[in-house]
Amino acid sequence: MKFKPLIIALTAAAFIATLGQSTLAFSLKELLGMEDEGTTAEQPEGGLMENPAPETPAAGAETGQNWGKPSGAVTNAPFELSGLQRVLENVDSSQRAAVLADEATFKRFVQRETDAASLLQAAKANNLHQDPDVTFLMQRGSENILREVYLNRLVTSKVPAGFPTEEQMRQYFEQNKAKLVIPERVQAWQVFFPFEKNADAKAKAAVGQRADSVARDLAQNKITFAEAAQKFSGHEASRQKGGDMGLVSVSDLKPEIKQALLALPEGQVSSPLKTDAGVHIVKRGAKTAAQPLEYEAIKDQIRPLMLKQATAQLRNAILEQARKTYPVEVDAKKIEEFRLRLRTDLAPASGKAASAAP
Repeated sequence: MKFKPLIIALTAAAFIATLGQSTLAFSLKELLGMEDEGTTAEQPEGGLMENPAPETPAAGAETGQNWGKPSGAVTNAPFELSGLQRVLENVDSSQRAAVLADEATFKRFVQRETDAASLLQAAKANNLHQDPDVTFLMQRGSENILREVYLNRLVTSKVPAGFPTEEQMRQYFEQNKAKLVIPERVQAWQVFFPFEKNADAKAKAAVGQRADSVARDLAQNKITFAEAAQKFSGHEASRQKGGDMGLVSVSDLKPEIKQALLALPEGQVSSPLKTDAGVHIVKRGAKTAAQPLEYEAIKDQIRPLMLKQATAQLRNAILEQARKTYPVEVDAKKIEEFRLRLRTDLAPASGKAASAAP
């Protein structure tokens, strides 16, 4: 596919903003052919770390009212190999290999495609494709696909097949060595007393009293920490392990927890600590210092990271050039006029009545 010269000849000015924050060990100009070179998994609650269909058919639309029965012609066309081939030709090689890997996986793929075809026939039989709103949504979907394919193909054409090279990855590693470390961590245990959603001050105070009672029992050795966690903790993952949270990154700890936990001697238990989620009683274990990572240990993670960063910056550069070459401008005053007009025109009937009231 040939792209218009204006996109191929992307100017250096398009990258100034992104280069300012870049730590990549390669030249965007080189990737774009402009000159030779010589954009954490969530933890469970209680952890220590921080397009709808129209309600009524548009005028003139012949939409069916009984969705269980077709209002138009039904064709039971056979599902052909060519349809499956076209789908698989337009997914990446890893997805294609996964679908074709075994009979069961391929069978599920075919079932999804035939189900989709059945639903499409049902929609057409009920004349949904003639509804103006549905037509608009279909057009928007097609335009989104066209934009994405354009961006992806242009980016792919500008990233060399061998990128990043071993030399580029080593250079990236050296430039980011200070960041490529296993952070300082501390072994921690907790008993967590959660606040109910929308709990008022009285309910939160009751939770605090329960935590105080357990804390007193721990201080008097009436119960072990593991027993307290298993009996009282509302943090399921650690409760099953006697409150053990494992090695926790110090930088990820909630401020209220971090200060109190690190101030404890190793093996000691804190007093109840209140956070926005509830009340925690924590126990501190050994602290592990930050450890630098070796290149060989993370080189397999550096490659996809560099590709992701290069792709994001190239996409931003292409968008910036498109803005300059095919500008679609709206005056700032007009934008506010549009907002106010749409807020009025698209408001529900009750909202319009309320806004019209003195």
